[in-house]
Amino acid sequence: MTICEGGSGGSYGDAMTFSGLLVYRLTVAEGFAQLGGVPHKRPEIENTYYSDCSNWWTDSNSIVQRSIFMSSETEDFVYSIAYDLINESDLIDLEHPLASVDLTSAP
Repeated sequence: MTICEGGSGGSYGDAMTFSGLLVYRLTVAEGFAQLGGVPHKRPEIENTYYSDCSNWWTDSNSIVQRSIFMSSETEDFVYSIAYDLINESDLIDLEHPLASVDLTSAP
């Protein structure tokens, strides 16, 4: 999810306030409840995989391409996968990933 804010009077927002994976809990009784977000910053270098707020209406790419949830009896983890980075986060503290793997560095 890329969230752009700051627009008014029918104009789109051009200030990116979040880029990453938003995580929700869904139950029949309570519906959707946002648990938080795993941030993925836009890479420093320009490439064709990412877009920012300036062209969201024509090329709306999210930085996070996939996510995987893994649960045990005591812990719940989410893995957010982008072209350049994989983050592992605990559902209790999504904003601060436990571990990250940089996919751009050479072996």
